[in-house]
Amino acid sequence: MNSSSGGLREEHKEYNVCYMLFPYISHSLRGEITKRNILYDPSDYSSGSGSSRRTPFTTKEVLQLFGGILDGVKAMHDANISHRDIKLENVLLESSAYGDKNSRRSSTGRLTPVLMDFGSAGPLTREIQSKQEIYGIVEESASHTTMPYRPPELFDGGLRYINGSVNVLDYGKVDVWSLGCLLFGFLHGTSPFEIEYSRNNSQNEQNQYGLVRIVECTHLKILGEVPLPPWARGGTDDSSGGSNGKYPISMYKFVQYLVQHDRLVRPNIHEVATKFNDLFIKLVGERWIPFEEGGNGSYGGNNSAFDSSIV
Repeated sequence: MNSSSGGLREEHKEYNVCYMLFPYISHSLRGEITKRNILYDPSDYSSGSGSSRRTPFTTKEVLQLFGGILDGVKAMHDANISHRDIKLENVLLESSAYGDKNSRRSSTGRLTPVLMDFGSAGPLTREIQSKQEIYGIVEESASHTTMPYRPPELFDGGLRYINGSVNVLDYGKVDVWSLGCLLFGFLHGTSPFEIEYSRNNSQNEQNQYGLVRIVECTHLKILGEVPLPPWARGGTDDSSGGSNGKYPISMYKFVQYLVQHDRLVRPNIHEVATKFNDLFIKLVGERWIPFEEGGNGSYGGNNSAFDSSIV
């Protein structure tokens, strides 16, 4: 660049810069869920007036898509890399139905989730050797990890330094917490710490029972339990398929399994994969086939396409 003073040319140098080139994918998971969940009105279907509108993802669709995301995160963790900012907005949907070129699902129109935005990625673990380092972690997380998907250990007071000992922060467990929030987002369009449910079940307000209300996410809400919809409180019913906006209770229990406040108890990605396979068998009736086992991105033995309303 030219100097304003003497017209001398100063060479611009960049060090330790990695440029990553990705394919263009036009649709996002956030956009699809917004159309299906937040803009979805069950009364349109009961009246028969909304037959052409989109419906929420079915249970099988949720599990297939989540399995693809889980595959990607597991591959990162196996390479000793953590994502650190997993959320609905950071997943794209590749499909020939969207007109994406070179789609890996061009023959069936199935959606393939693609994890993106690796600007916050880093090593899987980090040693904490001073209180000052903890302050830096909290400040860094506030800038690079989205609050409704951020676990308690990344907030002020969530980590402790004991003089003379080395504490290790497992960012893999951070990703697991975020995956739980993301799975809840599949079901209701938001992180579990951004919503509240109506608890009024009186006859006059029966239509409002279980209605979702979007609220502000705060540190205090994150320290609370994952909210459950009315039909999932204290029950054991796993018959709901998701087409009516209601999902099996075991889906919510799996979210709770991922979103555990104690980072030492929270499962790692391999434990999550094992538990997810059990859930897949229970709700879909097929074994989940991870990519590394030759599944080629096919989750379950049935490669049937997603519903035709995806356009």
